Amino acid sequence: MTTKKGLIYKIQKELYFVFADKETYMCKGRGILREKKIKPLVGDYVDISVLDSNEGIIEGVYPRTSELVRPPVANIDQIILVLSIKSPNINLNLVDKYLIMLEHYDIPVIMVINKKDLITKDDQIMVEEIYDGIYPIYFTSTYSNDGIDELKQALKGKISSFAGPSGVGKSTLLNMIGHNINVETGDISNKTQRGKHTTRHTELFEVDESTYILDTPGFSSLDLSFIDDEKKLRLLYPDFRKLQKECKFQNCQHLEE
Repeated sequence: MTTKKGLIYKIQKELYFVFADKETYMCKGRGILREKKIKPLVGDYVDISVLDSNEGIIEGVYPRTSELVRPPVANIDQIILVLSIKSPNINLNLVDKYLIMLEHYDIPVIMVINKKDLITKDDQIMVEEIYDGIYPIYFTSTYSNDGIDELKQALKGKISSFAGPSGVGKSTLLNMIGHNINVETGDISNKTQRGKHTTRHTELFEVDESTYILDTPGFSSLDLSFIDDEKKLRLLYPDFRKLQKECKFQNCQHLEE
């Protein structure tokens, strides 16, 4: 029986779909994983025993470099936070919630402002004044192809997870970046100006042998219950951490003092 190292790219119920040596395998988990309370995630590197007909058994899971709870993914090198300024309109409070969560997990973030063709120069300057110098920012348009090549270069050689509110164009971007990706896209609700959910599950797509991207179900609210002490909140803002060193009161919240 042959053993291979692979990468889980999709999970459906109790089946794990694995890339290994340019082949794909449909696998089940060895019972010992349940005994050890190890639950494989999309993005996990695993050892599989290869059976016939491209089927296999997951024998073990390699240590993770990162892990997210929502969405449940592992070993992400960077998060591509996709936003739009128009259609749907940007919600800066929601953007900060995403960024707080990602800072908590200590995963590098790249901001992508999609639908560049719908915004003005003043709109672009507004976002840059807030976030430029804190996070890399790419302005893209799937209509005019602006910024697409630059974004592809930023993804090269990494496992990247696409995240962000529904309707900002994540799925359309994915379809443009990978030739083998065919993600369902949706429209913006005229009534709510919010996106309709098109992604049903978390799935990793292979762009090339060293580049993978994840599409994750869109959502418009976040659970920040991991913040159990308001004093920790300021530490999740990179710009605040930088200025904190200049304040003579190290415990200052800069709220009512």
